[in-house]
Amino acid sequence: MEKLPAMLLVGPSASGKSPLGDLIQERGLGGSTFVHFDFGKCLRAAAWKDGLGLNESEIDKIRSVLEQRRLLLDSEFGIAEKIFRCFLSEKPMAEKVVMNGLPRHLGQVESCCALVDIATVVYLSCSFSVLHQRIQSNIGGDREGRNDDTLNDISIKIASFEKLTLPMIDFFQSNAQINVLKIEIGTKDTPDSVYQKVADQLASA
Repeated sequence: MEKLPAMLLVGPSASGKSPLGDLIQERGLGGSTFVHFDFGKCLRAAAWKDGLGLNESEIDKIRSVLEQRRLLLDSEFGIAEKIFRCFLSEKPMAEKVVMNGLPRHLGQVESCCALVDIATVVYLSCSFSVLHQRIQSNIGGDREGRNDDTLNDISIKIASFEKLTLPMIDFFQSNAQINVLKIEIGTKDTPDSVYQKVADQLASA
């Protein structure tokens, strides 16, 4: 499979990654067309869907990962790769792909870069208090039906993000060929306003 150029969305839960990815797929960005790979959404679907090339053991593993609220280990990346390849096979051709939720930690970066060519990283920066307010108001429109948005769940996700995911930003910033955009997210930021912030920064980069 030829590697697609990719834009990676990085940010804590409820910072607006999924609604932003959907808008980029819908509208395009910087003159390019995109498909949005929302790994969390695909992972949840894979736990109950056949036809992804996953065996029973892998599906059980996915269910365990979701129940434990943990990230896939490096040794489990093959599951993510199968889901990603199946996703692309079911989507119309696009010039680029928005990666949302994969990679999630440094251990996955090398494996992920074997699948896509990450050219831009969008870091959605958001404090705990802002995240809590955004979840309560569901301003992004993507929290309905979620059972992992309690204060305790948010605290666990923030701690995991800061320990495992945030170090990727420093890693990508050290690569001169990768454009890292930092977008400050507030309580009132809608998917439209976040999209515009990204478009403006990308245009001026």
